[in-house]
Amino acid sequence: MYMTLEDQQKGEIELLEGFLSKYEDWKKYVESATGEEKLTPQYRHRLNIVEGVDTFYPTLNDDMRKIIEMRYWYKEYKSDWAEIADELYMKVSRVRRLRDVIIRKFAETIGWV
Repeated sequence: MYMTLEDQQKGEIELLEGFLSKYEDWKKYVESATGEEKLTPQYRHRLNIVEGVDTFYPTLNDDMRKIIEMRYWYKEYKSDWAEIADELYMKVSRVRRLRDVIIRKFAETIGWV
């Protein structure tokens, strides 16, 4: 069975969301990496993600930052779209559109597109 463009995009979005979710752990890894670890492709990949988040996150507006924090960074609860929408006094569809903008900006920052 062939993957449709929509399926491929969904997979890429999920992968990029995973990168955002792992940001805190990867930042610790990058900061504590030894000289030998810094030569590995895994280190370079994680460094690229960490630097990408550090670059693009401050450029986002407050609502977009809140979406990232609630959806990807607050490990004690991963908010669903409805909870985030309630917190921001928005419709779920608006929050998901903002998520798409966040993911697109993130992908551009890390050289994904």
